[in-house]
Amino acid sequence: MFNKIKLFIARRKFDRVVNKKSFAYQYAFRNKGEEQLPEYFDSNKKYVNYNKGDIVPLEIKGCYKAFYKIMGWHRSHGDYAGWDDGRQYALKLHHVEFNK
Repeated sequence: MFNKIKLFIARRKFDRVVNKKSFAYQYAFRNKGEEQLPEYFDSNKKYVNYNKGDIVPLEIKGCYKAFYKIMGWHRSHGDYAGWDDGRQYALKLHHVEFNK
């Protein structure tokens, strides 16, 4: 019961809705000492293609990790020849977990 209360309070530390989030931007700065969230490539070095309805870990604050549900996405530009997929995601907070 105590853990549920702590997680409920922890949810207030994170934005409930995130719009126009580019995962490729996080990948570009992955070497700055922070965990890459969400993962841009899986353990086999294969590109992860996220879709509407997927739940992804997005942010860590202190000992909490926030997971967001993808509500939709769009491409903000027409440059499909670049290294990224050009997607911007609309996300909604799904749940928060203890980050061990």
